[in-house]
Amino acid sequence: MTPHGDRGSAALVEAWIGRLQASLAATEPRETLFASDALWKDLAALGDAPRLRAAADGLATAAAAGMSGVRVSGTRTRPRTVTRAGRESVEAFLEFDLPGGGGEGVVRLAPDGGQATEITTVLTRWDAATEQAGALRPGHDADGRHDFAQPTGYELRAERARFEGRDPEVLVVGGGQAGLSLASRLARMGIDALVVEQNARIGDNWRSRYRSLRLHNTNAIIGLPYFPIPSSWEEFLPKDRIADWLEYYANAMDIACWTSTALERGRPVDDGWEAELRMPDGSRRTLRPRHLVLATGVSGVPRMPELPGLGTFRGRVLHSTAFHSGAEFTGRRALVVGTGSSGHDVAQDLHEHGARVTMLQRGPVTVARMRSIARILDASYAELPQEDADLLGASFAYPTFLELQRDVTRRLRAADAELLAGLAAAGFAVDFGADGTGPALKYLRQGGGFYLDAGCSGLIAAGEIDVLPASRLASFEPDGIRLDDGELIEFEVVVAASGFEPQRSALARLLGEEAADAVGPVWGLDDEGFPRNVWRPTALPGLWFMLGNIQQCRFYSRVLATQLARRLRP
Repeated sequence: MTPHGDRGSAALVEAWIGRLQASLAATEPRETLFASDALWKDLAALGDAPRLRAAADGLATAAAAGMSGVRVSGTRTRPRTVTRAGRESVEAFLEFDLPGGGGEGVVRLAPDGGQATEITTVLTRWDAATEQAGALRPGHDADGRHDFAQPTGYELRAERARFEGRDPEVLVVGGGQAGLSLASRLARMGIDALVVEQNARIGDNWRSRYRSLRLHNTNAIIGLPYFPIPSSWEEFLPKDRIADWLEYYANAMDIACWTSTALERGRPVDDGWEAELRMPDGSRRTLRPRHLVLATGVSGVPRMPELPGLGTFRGRVLHSTAFHSGAEFTGRRALVVGTGSSGHDVAQDLHEHGARVTMLQRGPVTVARMRSIARILDASYAELPQEDADLLGASFAYPTFLELQRDVTRRLRAADAELLAGLAAAGFAVDFGADGTGPALKYLRQGGGFYLDAGCSGLIAAGEIDVLPASRLASFEPDGIRLDDGELIEFEVVVAASGFEPQRSALARLLGEEAADAVGPVWGLDDEGFPRNVWRPTALPGLWFMLGNIQQCRFYSRVLATQLARRLRP
């Protein structure tokens, strides 16, 4: 159900839209529209890449881009008065037209004067490649009759997926939530896309991980394009459920996927890319797509920690990606290196299987209980339709987003005060980001450094799992670790939950050092608050990155797919 707005808010928004339309036609002074410090955030609607501008500059850009037909969205939540980070505003979802397409957005108006404090515009429609969904889906107007002699849909899909005698327009490398979300959008737009996945089955990137892994977000925010998850499923989905769901999604959405297929090498050519693939039988096949999308995850190659003397340790050493269950380590002394999400999960798994566990903490971590996150950080998904909450979450200009996350973090700290005090008493170092912006910015800036508590924090606070600051480590020895005071602590196994190499290492392996240098860092935030080189053009024409968690993939797959459509169907 779409939440109702209020008449006063709607009238204020309609009046502002009237002034905006006049300004776009250059018949009214533009300074009446925006507060002096207002910002305009654009996700590729008004240009070739996301930008954050002063609102006056954004208005000039919108006029030059041919923006017109601005209106209150007829399908989303109605205009309403809200308070965000202590600031009251009238918030409205918008629709607008552009030459060849259109988009959606969000505007926030000061309730006492009707000036906009910020506006966001998003490219969501390209008319030459309209999404065939809803009333536009194939056969919507048919009378039910069909030709029984014609190939079935499954037969046609199998034929298309072989790509005999043709190349895909878009080659997507990676069959996880990122690659499948984008490919599903492209398929609905009539764009020929192929997903290649190096694992034997779609979903193996989840299926092969440790058996106790679950999502740390509730299923209120989970779902991929066109396909919400069943409301009867677990609130925190286990990894095998996610794996099977992704495999089913690929089949149900008619996505062309080649499994057991790896990109060996790619290079730019005049009209796109040349991609050399290793096929399941070991043979090679070369494709020449117009666009190459890397959708292999925020993380890259597993990274082993550089710790003094680790090579002398005689026990078992493994990375968390090779850890499957604590059952094989019952009764053993285990050291977990790293205190991020995987480190906590591995430590808890080991403990619950009877291992004696110590965590080696190399830096402070942001901690919040999963229930607190669901209640505070993900609150918009409890009050709005999922697609509205997605657009709302993307609509905040960077300074506003930072202030919102500071407010969220203050509330999380208050809600979890008892747990945080117990962690401090146990010697576990907690922080909330350099600027107090908490877990969301930790994820966006560095891809880690936080933990949403699934029970391990309580075990640490109760003293059932020990914590050792890395500053006390002098060196590893054959039987364990020597501390700075000379004490030897014996261990039989070391699990390195030490993260992954940056995307650059994988990029250099696939495309070469020169290409990696040209593209630069992938993920982390630029000065305007956008993830670097993600969901946007890179320095290499036709090369894109599709990354993120499930919610981000659901929303930004449309943003990226529409950018691709604009280039492929000019």
